[in-house]
Amino acid sequence: MVARHTKSNTEQFDFVTRYFLRRLALARREHGAARPMVPHREAKVDAILVFVAMPAIALISCAGIVSLHWMSPAQISGVHLPPKLEFAVVLWAVLAIVGNLLFSRRFVRFLDDPSPSFSFDTERDCHIARWQKGIAIVSAGVIVPVLSFLTLYLIA
Repeated sequence: MVARHTKSNTEQFDFVTRYFLRRLALARREHGAARPMVPHREAKVDAILVFVAMPAIALISCAGIVSLHWMSPAQISGVHLPPKLEFAVVLWAVLAIVGNLLFSRRFVRFLDDPSPSFSFDTERDCHIARWQKGIAIVSAGVIVPVLSFLTLYLIA
């Protein structure tokens, strides 16, 4: 059942919860409602990606890029970072744990009663959720690092 948007049923939730409910409605479309845990988990992972992992990665990349300004080439060559794959796996695991701690209690009520997501089951909300995720990924993965490099070289 597709519900219509009204101010009363969407404004009662904060920005993060609205994003989660949009992703939950989208996941319920794709997976059906037979196993409610699957769409719920998928929506929670998307919320963790957009609101925890991408901002953290943006901050880490910004700090790493800007810190190059204060190091000499000899110091930079002397820094021995862990292998990229191991570091990435550990970082994603830590961010997933942090996101799960932040969002599990907040979203568990929608596992038993997904009816609030019905108000977000519109084509408009589907597009909004996809744009939000795309903007978060592009901002964290491209825009913040590029701005960091530009800032680094404009200051130097």
